[in-house]
Amino acid sequence: SAVAAAVASAVAAAHDEQASNCISESATRQFQFLADAADKASPSVVNLKVDVQQRGAVIGGFGGTRGAATGSGFIISEDGLIVTNAHVVAHSAQMGGRFGQGAVTVTMWDGTKLPASVHSMDQQSDVALVKLTKMPAKPLPVASIGSSALLRPGEWVVALGSPLHLMNTVTAGIVSSVARQGSEIGMTDKRHEFIQTDAAINGGNSGGPLINLDGEVIGINTAKLAGQQVVLNVATNLQPISEPLS
Repeated sequence: SAVAAAVASAVAAAHDEQASNCISESATRQFQFLADAADKASPSVVNLKVDVQQRGAVIGGFGGTRGAATGSGFIISEDGLIVTNAHVVAHSAQMGGRFGQGAVTVTMWDGTKLPASVHSMDQQSDVALVKLTKMPAKPLPVASIGSSALLRPGEWVVALGSPLHLMNTVTAGIVSSVARQGSEIGMTDKRHEFIQTDAAINGGNSGGPLINLDGEVIGINTAKLAGQQVVLNVATNLQPISEPLS
């Protein structure tokens, strides 16, 4: 009958719409690979606020406010070791002529603030370790360390950190070049290689991680030079850094 045909048509239309919505939702979830990578790595990323007792101090070319400077870092061990750039904490480390004299405030991903001090640093590689001096009640989220050895130009990467004092910021781009030499980008005092990326990096990103789509750290956001973003190339495993720096 006409009524039965109309009902059947309405049911078929509703089924088609539901199927279309399922496909759309599935596609949305399927292509959120950047968000998935950021979700995995973000809890281990921290903001660093460093006491600077020098008027007009400049941190890594990004500048700092009078009395304090900020940067980023990421946790690499459950006992509170944090990797960052040496230029982020250099003034704190130099206060009093020895490590640990300048105060460092670490702000966790969830807003928890904890005291820390500079554990060790290597200005030639622009890498430093910061150590929490007070542990949180909950276990620390630790970053997964990947390898940049097989990284190729064109691969997606995500930069995490606190640019312009804005915590938990995520930017994404591709690898523009691998094995960029310091002499090519005006950093002649650096003998290591750099990864060039078009992921946005600004003041405050220094020391934060550059991650791959598996959420693994493959580089340390280091500098923005001549309109291009440059990140420090890291080894397969960052853990051994603690030994030569200690």
